[in-house]
Amino acid sequence: MMSRCVDNTFERLVCPDMLAACRSVLFAIRLAIPFFNSAYCPWLVRSRQHAHACAKQPCEIHVSDRPASRRFAGIFACAYPIVAHLAIARGSTRWTIVAIALLAAAVLAPALSRGRVFAWLLVPVLALGCWALVRVATPVMLLYVAPVLAPAFLAWFFGHTLSGGRTPFIAQLVEIVHRGREPPEPAVWPYARSLTRAWTIFFIVLASLNLTLAALADPHGLLLSLGVHPPFTVPQYWWSLFANVIGYVAVAAFFVIEYAYRRRRFPQQPFRNLYDFLKQVGAVMPRLLGHRE
Repeated sequence: MMSRCVDNTFERLVCPDMLAACRSVLFAIRLAIPFFNSAYCPWLVRSRQHAHACAKQPCEIHVSDRPASRRFAGIFACAYPIVAHLAIARGSTRWTIVAIALLAAAVLAPALSRGRVFAWLLVPVLALGCWALVRVATPVMLLYVAPVLAPAFLAWFFGHTLSGGRTPFIAQLVEIVHRGREPPEPAVWPYARSLTRAWTIFFIVLASLNLTLAALADPHGLLLSLGVHPPFTVPQYWWSLFANVIGYVAVAAFFVIEYAYRRRRFPQQPFRNLYDFLKQVGAVMPRLLGHRE
């Protein structure tokens, strides 16, 4: 009901392009946050007295919100590279805006589900940004950002645990998974450090390749947009194919191959198969991230 009123108000006050952009953002939020209504957003639509009464049971809301928000955030994050590649393949501004809205929804979903004011304030900013992109000649430039920043962040995430006397990230994961069980054999710890280093190098290479291909892309590559003509160029489709498809396949292949090698080298593991391993990692990851050194 609330979102329908918002749409009707937009129809009277703003231009069709801005309305389309705002609707895209609202649609993404509705999918990502199934509780986008008065029952879960009392500070938006209810009186202060009613909101104060609902605030007496904050734990119940948070318990139900967090799994759903993480699930939909993951779905949107997985959908982003598919839509981004589709936008490049079709040369579509609309699909480009949808891809950016998906990425933003994936980032904001957990904060929105917790009722964080700053996240809700970013929603109209995102809508205005999508509207502005309609009038930008090359909105595809924004699609270059995520394939570079995401692996660069992961490279830092793994790599910074290798210095300053910190425990390597993989070693921290091994320690938590084996807690209360039979301890791993001594050779596991140097392997965990080497694996953390390998992931760091892998993500550095991936970010560098994505940035290089984005710089050499034609049309709308970074260098061409700056007025610099590189000695050679690559089709923009090739950049998208690598950044939005091949790069993710490479990450999955690295993970599966390493898992198979680890099972052969260290057969005594506290999990039965790959699915069980993923379940255990997913269960301990929040605790690991919350107490990471």
